[in-house]
Amino acid sequence: MDKTTLNALFNQPPSKAIAYLQQKKVMPSEDWWRVQGNAHNKAFVIAHMTQLDLLEDVRKSLIDAQKNGWDLKQWSEHITPKMKSRGWWGKKEIQTDVGIREVQLGSPYRLKTIYQTNMAQSYEAGRQAVMQDDSLFPYWMYSATLDNKTRPRHRALHGVVMRKTDPAWSSIAPKNGYRCRCTRIELMETDVQSQNLKIHNSQGYFRIDQVDVGHGGVASIARLEFPDRPAFATDAGWVGQPNASPVTQLLNKALTAEPQIASGIVQKVLKKTAVIDEYNQEIKQWIKSVDPSRPRGDIKHIGTFPKQFIEKIKAHSGVELETAVISIHDKDTIAHISKERKKHDDEWFTNIVSHLQEPHDLYWDVKHSNAALVFDLTDGQQKYKLIIQLNRQNKGRIDGKRVIQTGNLIRTIVVERAENLSNGEDYIYLDHFSGES
Repeated sequence: MDKTTLNALFNQPPSKAIAYLQQKKVMPSEDWWRVQGNAHNKAFVIAHMTQLDLLEDVRKSLIDAQKNGWDLKQWSEHITPKMKSRGWWGKKEIQTDVGIREVQLGSPYRLKTIYQTNMAQSYEAGRQAVMQDDSLFPYWMYSATLDNKTRPRHRALHGVVMRKTDPAWSSIAPKNGYRCRCTRIELMETDVQSQNLKIHNSQGYFRIDQVDVGHGGVASIARLEFPDRPAFATDAGWVGQPNASPVTQLLNKALTAEPQIASGIVQKVLKKTAVIDEYNQEIKQWIKSVDPSRPRGDIKHIGTFPKQFIEKIKAHSGVELETAVISIHDKDTIAHISKERKKHDDEWFTNIVSHLQEPHDLYWDVKHSNAALVFDLTDGQQKYKLIIQLNRQNKGRIDGKRVIQTGNLIRTIVVERAENLSNGEDYIYLDHFSGES
């Protein structure tokens, strides 16, 4: 399907579709059923693909396909050598948290699914991006492509009209399955009246079921069963929120990825205002929920060192970071700094995710062989100094599971006078991060 055909099909300039795919975050996934509903819309994911660099290559190749109008054959010829060179081809045994099992990685069929799913989804998002004001177009009509390839459960909703405020849309809106070709059509009040269309209400007819998908996996399916229509159901795993946000899952994977590659991808993701605001709020709420007198041992990843800092640390100290990820611990960070003599602004620390994307300096803590991130305060005479223990083995819990991880832990945060950092004895200035990567 070339660019001209897609443009005609969705009646939308390709630039919107390209922008949608460009803004998607990379999120590794061991199993297709772990990629739940909205994660498909927020993140770029491919089942069983956990290599961050390969995921990024595939995402960029699909953007190139949209820009250049490549069909499936042209795109496959471009991406297949990259997949094969990284060992992502054929059948392979992989280790998951439910054991070792054989999965199908790259194949002509997988390439077709990846291409069609992402192309259709991005063009649908582009079309939705230019829809009119809800006050003028208060309804959506579900529209399926009616041919011999249409799934019966998707055909079941063809022509169904519901208000945009109907809660079912958040779970059933296309694309709601692999290779889904359905879409939604906006309708005005006059459209509904002139065509004598029935307005359906999902109350009492909509539900979300948890289903066993094998290998210890459980996925969600949204069902809509109107009494006057055949039953509709999404594909398993294409509804609802993931257990962890896409950024959380990305940082969890980045922890074990090559530091320079992981830093580049994470920093790019966290440059997007909507993404950084959402994740900052998530971490902020968690920090505020921690009782320093009764820590549970929870670990949260809050960002990465910029690539330039990774290089400077190695060049100055010889310390080669095992990961780019920076973490905080409710006991070893939050409870610890609550006892510090030099009190910091609690509210400032709760916004640490956002602050790591702002301009700051990298210093070397000579005495303890740690990194120090230094942020200016408003008076210019004092600074916040965050001491980060590098390549530290951290024991704790992530999403309730006990883990032992090697990471870079913020140990303390104190207010420091500027002159104490410039004497060249206790701290050595290494580099500045401008907020741009």
